[in-house]
Amino acid sequence: MTAIAPGICIWAIFDRDDRSRHEIDELVKSRVQVLSRRDLENYLWDNEIILELCTQLNVPEKAAEIIDEKSRLLLEIAAKGRPGDDIKAISGELYTFTKKQLRLELPLGCGNNPEAFAISTLAPLFNSLHETYKELADIVLAPMQSPTV
Repeated sequence: MTAIAPGICIWAIFDRDDRSRHEIDELVKSRVQVLSRRDLENYLWDNEIILELCTQLNVPEKAAEIIDEKSRLLLEIAAKGRPGDDIKAISGELYTFTKKQLRLELPLGCGNNPEAFAISTLAPLFNSLHETYKELADIVLAPMQSPTV
């Protein structure tokens, strides 16, 4: 691609998952950015974004219920030997709970499954005022700011 379009920058972004520091360093050397959190869902389901969702729907008081449920689900999977920060593993249950608590139904079109919900409902809530956005932007935009690119 760089031969066809000089100046273009291509890079990949991977979930951190359970990667060791050595694995992350090797990926970065090969121009792969690695998230600082386990998975992208950790950013999308951040407490700050949950609060933003509830605030935009004029029910900010519901944020605490959703955040509590997220914590409960994470504790539940940790008790079963799964990583206690694996939002991706609980996203289905968290999506269902959130949709029910916020009464998200048609015609809102919030997404028919956890992935669609994350894309169409949670992702648009991100903005440069959120610390979550800033954290993710630092990772995603790092290759564009690198002098070796």
